[in-house]
Amino acid sequence: MSSPHAATETLVFDHYGTLFDKLSVATLFEEALPAHGTAGLELAEMWFAKSKEYCWLCGLMGEFRPWGDISERALDYAGKKLGILVPDDLHDKLLAADRALPPFADVEEGLERLSKKYELAILSMASPGIVQGSLSHSGLEKYFSKVISTGEVQAYKPEVRAYKYGISELGRSKGQVAFVSANSYDMVGAKVFGLTSFWINRREKVMEELGFEPDLTVTDLGQLADALEA
Repeated sequence: MSSPHAATETLVFDHYGTLFDKLSVATLFEEALPAHGTAGLELAEMWFAKSKEYCWLCGLMGEFRPWGDISERALDYAGKKLGILVPDDLHDKLLAADRALPPFADVEEGLERLSKKYELAILSMASPGIVQGSLSHSGLEKYFSKVISTGEVQAYKPEVRAYKYGISELGRSKGQVAFVSANSYDMVGAKVFGLTSFWINRREKVMEELGFEPDLTVTDLGQLADALEA
């Protein structure tokens, strides 16, 4: 019997939280400011969450801003919200860390297996330079045929234009592409656009209650490769 995903030829991955661990920047904070204990993780979580929120707000307002600007403003907000004065040198290191994020432990082996069966690409809200920096630093660029930034069309996920642009850049039809993300809102956006969508539920999160379910839920890329018989 053929696989329900037999028509899939390309897997398109989200970047932050799916392949690369954005929360790893907590270590930089805790090493630089040990007096604040484990507040680094709280800062990292708030920074990441606020970055996404600013993307959505800018989209609703029709006021596009580049990812780098949004990320810096979100970091400033997180520091102020937590009542922590982030020194300029640490501020710069945290922003630079975006270009050297470590991949999750399962990523390289999973990508190696999946790349033998599928074309792999990335669709990210971050700028191409940031994504390429992470890929180069980790040595994972060899697995991807294309890195696509939604900033090129001044759209942020989960806006439909972002996914439409990604598909057009790949030269694929919707039926040939499956979208892979650890961010549930991103999975929902891809589903609304009409893509087969796989959710990497890394941290035992709860799916958005919007009436859209992933076509497949796994905990890491190894499980995804198993499910797709790669």
